[in-house]
Amino acid sequence: MNKYLLMSAAAAMAVTAATGSAQAGAGMTTIGFTGYCDYFVVHWNGKGIYTAQHVGYSQCGSSVLHDMGIGPKNPRKKKGTADIVDGSLQQQDVDLLYEFSTPFKDGGTYTLWASTNGGSAFILGQGNYMLGKEHGSNTMISDAINALLAHQQ
Repeated sequence: MNKYLLMSAAAAMAVTAATGSAQAGAGMTTIGFTGYCDYFVVHWNGKGIYTAQHVGYSQCGSSVLHDMGIGPKNPRKKKGTADIVDGSLQQQDVDLLYEFSTPFKDGGTYTLWASTNGGSAFILGQGNYMLGKEHGSNTMISDAINALLAHQQ
């Protein structure tokens, strides 16, 4: 019975050690867009995997969409891009990808890619982002996306 107790203790220590090392380099930031009420809360695990909550994507401040992406292991220091897939328009057969420049900082750039057929992608919008929540009106970025997509067709 003691060997089972020791094995359980060893397993618990291994999980704790793995969790501690997985959290090294982990972090979080909030990214908003000038003129829009919605924003992203972006988390990374220090291994290049990102998760994000797109807050206010369909109603300013009240709706949350959970997204996922990839990017640099340390987006506060490493130059590159963090790519977050946004599923807010999947019901309309539109795939979106936000490409945020890193390191994350005020005035960083973003490119919004879209695909309506799964076979090709096009740039739907570009601009600068700011760290923090909302930076403007009662307009959601999804409203602007829908208008641009209607114009593309």
